[in-house]
Amino acid sequence: MSFRLDPLLFTGFMYALVRTMMVLTAAPPFNGPFLHTRVRIGLAASLSLVMADDLAPATDPEFPVFIGNLLMHAVIGLAFGFAIQLVLASVQMAGSLIDLFSGFSSAALYDPFTAASATPVARLFQLVTLAFLFAMNGHLLVVQGLMRSIEVDPVARLQIDPYVSALTTEAGKLLLSAAEIGLPVLASLFLAEVTLGLVARAAPQLNVLVIGFAVKTGVALITIGLAIPLISDATAMLVVRGLRIGAGLSGG
Repeated sequence: MSFRLDPLLFTGFMYALVRTMMVLTAAPPFNGPFLHTRVRIGLAASLSLVMADDLAPATDPEFPVFIGNLLMHAVIGLAFGFAIQLVLASVQMAGSLIDLFSGFSSAALYDPFTAASATPVARLFQLVTLAFLFAMNGHLLVVQGLMRSIEVDPVARLQIDPYVSALTTEAGKLLLSAAEIGLPVLASLFLAEVTLGLVARAAPQLNVLVIGFAVKTGVALITIGLAIPLISDATAMLVVRGLRIGAGLSGG
């Protein structure tokens, strides 16, 4: 019994493995610490077996060309994953804005998902967004978007213009979406701040600094509870936009 490995198919498998591994390393929900590295590698290898034929070159490349193409696929995979990561970062930024204006930012704790400190509402929005991602099969959409980008344009071409557009126009739109997600809560906190200012002018004997924190905390908790259902629609919209950005970066 003999086993023969097609070098062209193996080359395509290596290209797909590098690109897929970079996507799973950078894109949520695959980049969390709850997914073991061995599981991530096994998942990347399984997906690469399916995509190997699409990335197989017509001729056997020279070794320097092979290494260069591997680096190209790694950069494109990271860019695709970064575009999806912007979705989660946008919602988390909305929570950070709420924490800043409500006074919750002083309770920042270590976030194992990002290996950095995170404020309570930002952490809550992050977990809710991850839950909505799984509920709407967002993890399957990420894999489908990756495979679709490879089918449309399997050649790794590193172009500067799509990256500049993604880092300026598209990233700006995602950040604007973050402001829109937190806008109801931020507007309520602003009105509470204005009301406290009027109360301080009408009744100077009241200690507004003492009652202000309790009032803003109550307003923030109530409006956050009312705004959480809105995150589902926002997450669906942001995932689609993130996939479009990622596909554009990868040439799809």
